[in-house]
Amino acid sequence: MADRALESAIAAQDDLRAAQSELGDAQDWVSRAGEEAERLQDEGESSAAEPPDEQAVRDAMRDHQAAEAAAGAAQSRVDAAEQRLAAARELAGQARELREEAARECARDIDAASDAGIQNRSWWEDAVNWVTENWDTFVDVCKLVVAVLGIVVMIIGGPLAWIVLAAALVVLADTLIKYAQGRASLFDVAFPALDCIPGMKGLTTLGGLAVGMRALARGGLREMANGLRRSADDVLPPGRQTGGEIRSARNTNDFDSAWADEVYDSIRATDDVDTIAANVAEYGFTRDDIAQIKSHVFEEEHLLDSYVAYGEPAEMARFQSNPRMAEAWLRLREGNPHPEDITLLRHELYESNYMRDTGNPSYSEAHRAAIDAGLAWDGEAPSRDGIGFRRR
Repeated sequence: MADRALESAIAAQDDLRAAQSELGDAQDWVSRAGEEAERLQDEGESSAAEPPDEQAVRDAMRDHQAAEAAAGAAQSRVDAAEQRLAAARELAGQARELREEAARECARDIDAASDAGIQNRSWWEDAVNWVTENWDTFVDVCKLVVAVLGIVVMIIGGPLAWIVLAAALVVLADTLIKYAQGRASLFDVAFPALDCIPGMKGLTTLGGLAVGMRALARGGLREMANGLRRSADDVLPPGRQTGGEIRSARNTNDFDSAWADEVYDSIRATDDVDTIAANVAEYGFTRDDIAQIKSHVFEEEHLLDSYVAYGEPAEMARFQSNPRMAEAWLRLREGNPHPEDITLLRHELYESNYMRDTGNPSYSEAHRAAIDAGLAWDGEAPSRDGIGFRRR
């Protein structure tokens, strides 16, 4: 109804403007014809002037009558247009009343439904939804809680043990799901399971813990922390220093370094700087930037010193291969980069500039500087979006 009222009002308004224009023209005609008729009549009544032609007088009278008829018709069209406009306004008013009544009825129905038991979601439902949508992040937080608070609980005990147990159960559940999907082994399940047994947290690093406790007696908490970090080499190999991230691989499915090695060799042998520069020009990168980044990541040697505190000596060498970085480079070459691929370019360019500006080849310092500059690269973001490697 509202649409019909609007269309009628627009049409009536247009007709009214046209009729008013015609009425104005007709009224001008009447005025001119009347003046001519009066002039001829005055000349006929004057004795000094020659009498006007009789035919001219008749023509003037007919013209005046026709003008008055046209004016009358135009006035009728104006009146009709005004009536249609008034009808459209009335229809619009009725439509507004119907809409307001429908709104009031809808509000009453909503109130009735609320009273009948349809309530807003509670906070715990929102919390469950958040955990579901951010499960991977939630599991990573639980792993951190188990790793950090687990050691603290072994030393001081107390209620923190319940927090560690809850976090360990989450990690165990996640690992069991991955095992059922064929994405984890029984060995992967064993360690989260041990973390759930009271008194067993830290069993896999018990020797390291003993070293740490002896260090505590000698040099306090700082020396204990260093001892625990050094003992980690008994369980996990040193992480790969790849430029964009530093991490340890859990298995070949998690981090296919052999494939990455082959891709890195292919990238070094391919002249793709111009192609990538054209693909990322819109993000502010120049050809020189891309050439510098490629040299920094794939060609140059750096002081790989991130694991000196773990007993791993620093060495001048190229970055170790990273399948996520290899895939990012291939996407950049193909012209379909993920947003984090652009972050990776900015991260590596910042690292390279830091090393050049300071003259310091230390990868750990350059990497930290890039992180502090807000250029942390999330290498697993593409996999969460359905492409690339995903940490198991």
